Amino acid sequence: MPHSYNLRDKKFKTLLNDIFPSKYMAKRVAEASDSDSGSEEYETDDSDYETESESTESESTESAEETVNVNITFTVDSDAESEESLEVIDHEKNDAFLAKLQTLAEGLGEEYKELPIYKTYLKTQETMKHKLEKKKKEVLAKERAANESKFSKLLTNKPASDCKYFAAMEVESQRTILQTLTTLRDLNKQQKPNRIQLLESSIPSEYKILALQKLAQINQGTDGEAGKNKAWMDGFMRIPFGVYHNLPVSIADGTEKCHDFMEHAKRCLDECTYGLNDAKMQILQYIGQLISNPNGAGTVIAIEGPMGTGKTTLVKEGISKILQRPFAFVSLGGAQDSSLLDGHLITYEGSVWGQIADILMRSKCMNPVIYFDELDKVSDTPKGEEIIGILTHLTDSTQNKHFRDNYFSGIDLDLSRATLVFSYNHREKVNPILGDRMNIIKTTGYTTAQKNVIATRYLSRHIRDNISFKEEDLVIPDATLNYIIETYTGQEKGVRNLKRCLETIYSKLNLFRLMKPGTNLFGEDLAIQVEFPFTLTIEIVRKLLKLDQQKSELMMYM
Repeated sequence: MPHSYNLRDKKFKTLLNDIFPSKYMAKRVAEASDSDSGSEEYETDDSDYETESESTESESTESAEETVNVNITFTVDSDAESEESLEVIDHEKNDAFLAKLQTLAEGLGEEYKELPIYKTYLKTQETMKHKLEKKKKEVLAKERAANESKFSKLLTNKPASDCKYFAAMEVESQRTILQTLTTLRDLNKQQKPNRIQLLESSIPSEYKILALQKLAQINQGTDGEAGKNKAWMDGFMRIPFGVYHNLPVSIADGTEKCHDFMEHAKRCLDECTYGLNDAKMQILQYIGQLISNPNGAGTVIAIEGPMGTGKTTLVKEGISKILQRPFAFVSLGGAQDSSLLDGHLITYEGSVWGQIADILMRSKCMNPVIYFDELDKVSDTPKGEEIIGILTHLTDSTQNKHFRDNYFSGIDLDLSRATLVFSYNHREKVNPILGDRMNIIKTTGYTTAQKNVIATRYLSRHIRDNISFKEEDLVIPDATLNYIIETYTGQEKGVRNLKRCLETIYSKLNLFRLMKPGTNLFGEDLAIQVEFPFTLTIEIVRKLLKLDQQKSELMMYM
C-alpha cells in the first residue's frame, strides 16, 4: 500500500532545527528535502520505505557517533591547590535539553512517526542521551576524586575518619564543605600577625610596649603561661582604641540637614514607644548636643518607672538606632560579683575580662549605647556595693576616661563618650551617690485610654506581623479592647500583661484559621464559629481568655 510523505513540511523542519540545531540533523533534513523530486508529495510502496529507513538508520548510527554536537557546558575551576583542571558539567542545562528533545519527539510522533527523518531523529536523540549520561558519570567521578584530594590538603592534621566520611558524601555536599573550608582558609591567611597589627595600629605607645612584652613572653614562658599571654594578646588586639561612631550630620552641614535629622529622630522615638515625652525630650537634647559638638562627652540617663512602660524599647529601638551605635544590654538584677563588670586578674587560671571590655570588643567602637537594667535590684551585700562602686566610677565624667579592667592591668579604657542608660522601678533602692550622677527621667503608668492607643498602634501591629495576620483579618472594637484592659490587666501600670492577652487572642484565632471548621479545641468553651475577617466581641474574649489564669499571671509581675 503506497504512503504519502510531505518532506517539505516547514513546521517539522522549523521545530526540529530550533530544538536540535546540530550540523548533523541539519544535513539530514537537507538530504531528505533534496530527495524529493521538486513536488510537494511523492508516493512509495512499503518495500521502498523500509529500504530507505534502514539505510537512513544505518547512516545515522555511524554519523551520530562521530559528529553529534553534544550540548555539554564545561568550565575550568582553577584551584591553586591542584595542578589539574576539572571539568564541571552543567547538569540542569543538559537535563532540560534532553527533556526538550523528549517533548518534541512525543509532540511530533503522531504526525511524523513514519518519516525516515523522524526515525533518524529518535536514533540521534538516544545517542545523545547515552553520551550525556556517560559524560556526566565521568565528570562526577573526576570531581569526586579531586574533591577528596583538595579536602585532604585543606585539613591540617588530616584525620583518617574525616577523610573517610568526606569520601562517602554526595558530590553536592562535598562542594559545600570545600567552599566553607576554602573561605575559612582564606580568612585565616588574610589575618596579619599580632606584632604587625600592633605596630600599624593607633594604640597609644605606652600600651604597645605592654603588648610587645606580652608577645615576648609567649615564646619564653611555659605552656601554661604562654597560653595565658596569648589569650591576653588576642583580647587586647580586639579592643577598638580610638574608634568612635559619630552622627552622620553635624552643625557644619547646614541647618537644613540638621532640621531633617532632628525630624527623623523625633519620628523614630514616636514610632518605637508611646508617651514617655520627658524621656524623649532628654534624648533629643543629647542628640542636639552631639550635632553641635560631635566630639562631646557622653551622657548618663536614668529612666525611672513601672515595668512594662517601654523603657528598654525606647533605648534599643530609639536611642541606639538614631545614634547609629551598637546596643549592649547588661542585666544587674541579682548581680553580686563585681568581676562581672571589671573582670578577673590574669594570674588566676581561667580568668576572663569583664563585661564592659567585652561590650567594647563586640561593639567595635568606644562609644556604644550601654543599657543597665534593674539597677534597683543589685544585691544588697558588700559584693553588691562593689558593683555600685564600679558603676559610680563609670558615671563620673572625671574618671570614666580611665576605666580599668582587672584582666588588662595597666590599660585605660576611655568610656567618656559612651552613652550609659540605667533603668529601675524604685528610686529608694538606688544608691544616692550613684543616682546623683544621673539625669533622672521619671515615667508614670498608662491610663486605660493610653493603653487602648498602645494596643492598637503598637502591640497589635507587632503581634500581627509575628503570626502573619492582615490588619483587616481581625477587628477589635474599642469597647472590647477596654473590657480586656479593665478586666484582665487589673492595676497594671504598664502594658506587659495586655500584650500577653492580645498574643493569646491572636494565637487561638490563628488555630481556627489553620484547622478544619467545627473542630473542638479541647473544650466546649472554644466551640465558636470563626470566619475572617472576624470581629472580636466581649463574649468571644471571655471564651478565649480565662480570667483566673490571667489574674494569676498578672500577680507574678505585681
